[in-house]
Amino acid sequence: MKTLVSVFALLLGAVPLSAQVAYLQDGHADLAIRFSAGVAERLQLAIENDNTGSAYQSNQVVLVVTERSRFELPPETPFGDAGDPLWILPQTQEDDVLFLGFSTESITPGALSGSPLLALKGIDLPGRDLAYEASFFAWQAGQFGSFDVVMDTTDGIDAADQVTLQVPSHAHFNLGFSSAGLWHVTLQAAGVVAGEAATTLGPETTFTFHVLPLNPFEQWQATNWPPSTPRQIIGAEADPDGDRITNEFEYALGLNPNSADASPILAISTRIDGGASVAEITYTRSKSASNVALEIASAETLVDPVWQSSGNVVTVQDNGATETVTVRDPSPVTSTASRFYRLRLTRLGL
Repeated sequence: MKTLVSVFALLLGAVPLSAQVAYLQDGHADLAIRFSAGVAERLQLAIENDNTGSAYQSNQVVLVVTERSRFELPPETPFGDAGDPLWILPQTQEDDVLFLGFSTESITPGALSGSPLLALKGIDLPGRDLAYEASFFAWQAGQFGSFDVVMDTTDGIDAADQVTLQVPSHAHFNLGFSSAGLWHVTLQAAGVVAGEAATTLGPETTFTFHVLPLNPFEQWQATNWPPSTPRQIIGAEADPDGDRITNEFEYALGLNPNSADASPILAISTRIDGGASVAEITYTRSKSASNVALEIASAETLVDPVWQSSGNVVTVQDNGATETVTVRDPSPVTSTASRFYRLRLTRLGL
């Protein structure tokens, strides 16, 4: 559990992106290596939907790993302890589960000298804290229950995390994810172009997997940004609109993280309570932000301040998607020379 503090501004609303994005959660699709001569990035990666013939760049598609793909590990696998969960996109096709292959079928034979490589370059769960540990695997089932593992992040990511593909070819691997969440998996194609000596590297390309269920913050991220948008923009502590309100607070307060605002989000007034003048602090929060908690904290100085929980909730007004909270500080305003208030956020599993 992590607690942060800040004071912010208010802007409601978010633009859904789901209509602009393809979500693939079943049927046959391929992660395809493509080669185009005469362009700057001759080797490229894309997703091809074999059912419709459509092709997507990485920021146009989400690969969905449904809860149907969740398994508990048996003893003696290289993927974790017995009983640990693992979400698996399978090597063999199953009903109602995405069947994702690796393909070089669009590359003309002879265009490359030798076999291209598909290398793992990174994984991230930008909806989770940076310290959150997760593992990604790619493997094929061998004879007699063996595992031919070609990608395994438990020992880091290095040159061993790659697969060699023939041209033209189409191959399937089991893809394993150790936890639910919004995953970014970054891959890179490499190969030697016919008639050249040096290896040509394609761009590092990040694909988004929704390993279900997403937590509420990850769902909010998916609503506000296209697939493959990096942590530097969509992470909890990022501030892409530059208004000094980090994403986790924008989420908690029902704000728009892509549009800056300068209006204060804390309204402070005074009222008479028991014959004394006391402060009331009002703010609006999102009702769907269930994995964070907000509270008012106060300090008597901004020089080496000691922030303490302050006040009791006296009213909660239902606004539909949001609610307006009023907190009353029981200490009279005359009890100290000065008092400062701020909003404190505690992450609950974020």
